[in-house]
Amino acid sequence: PYTPGEDITDVDATTNKYIGVYEVDSNNKVVSFKLIILTAGDIKVPAPTLPASPLPGTNPNTTKVTASAGAGNHLVTKVSSTLIPTPNVGDAAPTGAGVTNPYTPGADITGVDATTNRYIGIYEVDSNNKVVSFKLIILTAGDIKVPAPVTAPTLPASPLPGTNPNTTKVTVSAGAGNHLVTKVSSTLIPTPNVGDAAPTGAGVTNPYTAGA
Repeated sequence: PYTPGEDITDVDATTNKYIGVYEVDSNNKVVSFKLIILTAGDIKVPAPTLPASPLPGTNPNTTKVTASAGAGNHLVTKVSSTLIPTPNVGDAAPTGAGVTNPYTPGADITGVDATTNRYIGIYEVDSNNKVVSFKLIILTAGDIKVPAPVTAPTLPASPLPGTNPNTTKVTVSAGAGNHLVTKVSSTLIPTPNVGDAAPTGAGVTNPYTAGA
């Protein structure tokens, strides 16, 4: 039997557009009948692709999107840490955290990065906030404005003779949730920028215990 309200697959509005609905008795004998001829409005259709491209934003840690909406329509963006499924034509525009409605093409989109919050759904919606077209953008580092480098501030640290021969030690403390790393080198070590990766390889102790 067919359960009322269940999806009916393999239909379209041009070829497989005829549906016969039969009411039958316990012997599968017809009691009543309706022929339905489907139109596009009777079928859930995935939103077509909206031509849209990301670019680095104007301010640090932002991106922006170039796209245009049709007459009477506008754009909506959604930033997410997970993949955003393609909506159907006529679905409601997204709401909630990470959503900008309306979105002005070329305006900065905040709260993005290239590792976690890297998914942007851009929707073209009509005047009733119903989806017309859609594009999922997955950001890369090149799509995000990189903040200007900031030289790491000076860490108050002082050397002292070590406990064992031919050793030294350093007295210093790290902030809450942080730890120390030391690197021994035969050449001058340039000052890193805030956010650079900690050193690795020969001569590096990670973590370093102050006073060791």
